[in-house]
Amino acid sequence: MSDWDKPGVAAAIESYWSSSHVEKDHRAWLASAVAECARPGSVLEAGCGTGRIYEAIRHLPSVKSFEGVDSSASMLAMATERFSSAVSSWRMGNLLDLAPKSADTVLCFDVLGHIQGDLVEELRSLISAAADTAIVSLWGSSTGHSSSEDVCGVSFPHVVRRYDDILRSIYAAVPDCHVIEQRVRGDNVCYVIRRRIKHTVILGSYNRPSYVKKAISSVLSQDYGEWQLIVTDDGSTDETLSSIKSAIGDDPRCSLIVAGRTPPGPRPDGNVRAVGRINDAIPLVSGDIVHYLPDDDWFIDGRFSAFNEIFRDPLVKMAFGALHFADGDDVSESEAIWFNTPIDRPRCVLDHAQVAHRSLCFRAVPAWPTKGIAYEADGVFYENLCKSGFGPIYPMDKKVCVHRRHGLNLIETQVHATDKRE
Repeated sequence: MSDWDKPGVAAAIESYWSSSHVEKDHRAWLASAVAECARPGSVLEAGCGTGRIYEAIRHLPSVKSFEGVDSSASMLAMATERFSSAVSSWRMGNLLDLAPKSADTVLCFDVLGHIQGDLVEELRSLISAAADTAIVSLWGSSTGHSSSEDVCGVSFPHVVRRYDDILRSIYAAVPDCHVIEQRVRGDNVCYVIRRRIKHTVILGSYNRPSYVKKAISSVLSQDYGEWQLIVTDDGSTDETLSSIKSAIGDDPRCSLIVAGRTPPGPRPDGNVRAVGRINDAIPLVSGDIVHYLPDDDWFIDGRFSAFNEIFRDPLVKMAFGALHFADGDDVSESEAIWFNTPIDRPRCVLDHAQVAHRSLCFRAVPAWPTKGIAYEADGVFYENLCKSGFGPIYPMDKKVCVHRRHGLNLIETQVHATDKRE
């Protein structure tokens, strides 16, 4: 018999869960992780208990179906009695017995803290059971300790693990997974783990048919294929749209947004309009990491793989690599922007094509600024993120993009085209 099925235990725990405001707030916090991070699809909860998490998430649009698994017959009986529907099911099971890719999203909340040891096998089973995302919560702190709690005469371990130890166990369990977020609330920590991280590129376009083809090609040719490209055109009046459509073809990872036509001649309020097109694309972002690419620049091969490595650390919210300059298509190896230290004041220091940030940053700063920006909208956006606690921007010793010099940006590049690597 499971300890959770010993006389009075399940009923006592359910009574506490149903009446405690602290527990209700805690479940709401966990449900917010599902709402903000789970992609639409099937959900499996390992250690579902009496179904209280299902109660908190069942109306989320991302939850298309739900399966609850638990080792306690008593708790499953309560869950089955309270929640029976066409999209939910309940069954007996163990954390170590989950089949690979059992569901799109796998949840395991407040279970692992009752298990002693390094958790590698349990985490491997949970993460492998997820086709896309695993969301796991347990007790954590900067310093670990252990105790126990008594329920109806039954003692349950209460293990508070160090954050670093939990991360090591996750990556030891499934080395190629990605922890995209570490959420902390009191002595609870919640990890959002992707089986494969996804990148989104927002590419702004206006009347550069030949340049934009090279920019698009630099995304399509990346060695890492899990990405989304959103091309947002500012109403080009030439053959640019045909050039874009030809370049993206029928690749399902690509989409095109077209603004209203602009009149012939110089584009009115050009920079404000360009920022507006970036903001048009933000609601369509489905990736974990966001990049920006002007139509006259291009990415260097291996960019996504390079950013994958630095973003394995969930504490890194923004990062940047080296930018090189080019005259025409000829890249200058002697001119570049390099830094070896984190930056929290990027205005007039970094170019937006150098930087990538987590999509969760949009929760704090949901759009680029459009007022008082001159030609510094990217710097203001990144500085606002730093002020909101998402900085600094961490450096990578990797080349990630090329900035093409031409008449419209010559003055700017004369200011920036210096090798700042130390």
